[in-house]
Amino acid sequence: MKLQKQLLEAVEHKQLRPLDVQFALTVAGDEHPAVTLAAALLSHDAGEGHVCLPLSRLENNEASHPLLATCVSEIGELQNWEECLLTSQAVSRGDEPTPMILCGDRLYLNRMWCNERTVARFFNEVNHAIEVDEALLAQTLDKLFPVSDEINWQKVAAAVALTRRISVISGGPGTGKTTTVAKFTGSVNSNGRRRTLPYPSGCTNG
Repeated sequence: MKLQKQLLEAVEHKQLRPLDVQFALTVAGDEHPAVTLAAALLSHDAGEGHVCLPLSRLENNEASHPLLATCVSEIGELQNWEECLLTSQAVSRGDEPTPMILCGDRLYLNRMWCNERTVARFFNEVNHAIEVDEALLAQTLDKLFPVSDEINWQKVAAAVALTRRISVISGGPGTGKTTTVAKFTGSVNSNGRRRTLPYPSGCTNG
């Protein structure tokens, strides 16, 4: 009951949502308090747009979450969060239909875990290599990007994009995402291959 009171205080301080506490008490209210806390944080992080909850997030962090740090302190130092979570009927490795799934050192809501597996399966099954003329590919890349003794990551990104059915080019502002796309798109158009850019680089900040 003491943990429940602390979680409700976290709601008052806008550190958790009422939904987070309700979810935690529903799926793990009779479990070890550590499981209840993990469920509340998992729900909260999902609401913030995060796919999963790294177990490192359950460490006592007074600076970022004073009240939640108090919750962790009340639970006591756990030597093995993974072992504790897996003793709960609300958590499994994915071999059972439980509300939460523990995969490695990351805790997922069942729905998010299923979504991740669907995406992974799609990329593994669909994104196989495209047959290309390797000599022509090397020649094309050398024309698009200057030869250098150092690894040219823009060139690597272009090579991946030209040899895979699906590719993702990411990077911070000013790293050359748009330039890379523009260069290899010209090459693609010249050889008749079609490419779709679902979210062209340069459309958003950050």
